[in-house]
Amino acid sequence: MREKHTVFFEPPDTAVWRFAGDISEAEMRELTSLEKSFIAGRPYLLKLVDLSRIGSVSAGARKAGAEKVHDVPVLGVAVFGAHFAIRVLADLVVRAGSFIRRIDTVPTRYFATEAEARAWLAERRAVIATEKQS
Repeated sequence: MREKHTVFFEPPDTAVWRFAGDISEAEMRELTSLEKSFIAGRPYLLKLVDLSRIGSVSAGARKAGAEKVHDVPVLGVAVFGAHFAIRVLADLVVRAGSFIRRIDTVPTRYFATEAEARAWLAERRAVIATEKQS
């Protein structure tokens, strides 16, 4: 049986995306819809994205990933486990999404391990908290 792609929420502010194998447009739309359902009303969102087991990404999935699906500002994306070609593709999707939504580019960083990615998200969270107090 094929592993499924997943997205779930980790309090206080993080959507965790895990990809396993090839991803289609329909699957990407299902995941973005699920994310939208559990982040409604939140002041901001951070994303942790596991690309260590991703396969090919269809053109439709890339397009769906760049579309605006919610109004919650994404203030940081930490990607881990991606080989070079996937990092380039992910960066293009992030930039396209920022352009389409007419927002500043979302701070996005790439890491070898999940621990490194989570450490950076913790740093982002601290920066966000400091900015909110100013």
